[in-house]
Amino acid sequence: MAESKLADVARGDPTQAAAVTPPTVDLASLTEEDLLTESDRLEAELHQATFPLLRALIESGRGELISSGGGFSYKGRPGDNAEIFSVGNAAPDGAAYRVALSRSEYPDFYAIKDRLLLVGGLARAKESARLLARQQAIDPASHK
Repeated sequence: MAESKLADVARGDPTQAAAVTPPTVDLASLTEEDLLTESDRLEAELHQATFPLLRALIESGRGELISSGGGFSYKGRPGDNAEIFSVGNAAPDGAAYRVALSRSEYPDFYAIKDRLLLVGGLARAKESARLLARQQAIDPASHK
């Protein structure tokens, strides 16, 4: 992305953000392994589309100040899982910022994020069912 486009993105111009293709995979037909592959694909697509925007926002010092310099740690907060955000240092002052994309300004990105959360949940549910079935096969009396 050209430097001028990064500046437009940093100002919040959603027309300069990377184009995103909505996923069209039928989730009900996917195996646990397929769901994990789809999750990885969605994660990569979301990262590729949002990273330049998030990085530009951090470098411009926009967002929530986490640390005024000299290193920082971020332990997370409730709701991080459902939000598109990044935490990083802004050059040249070394201050750390947490920036998040607004759901209302970036609905296409959040459509992918929501699908990513759904796919991850389905993968975990299939994993739980597989593990329960395996345990029941080992010890049928323990799950009556």
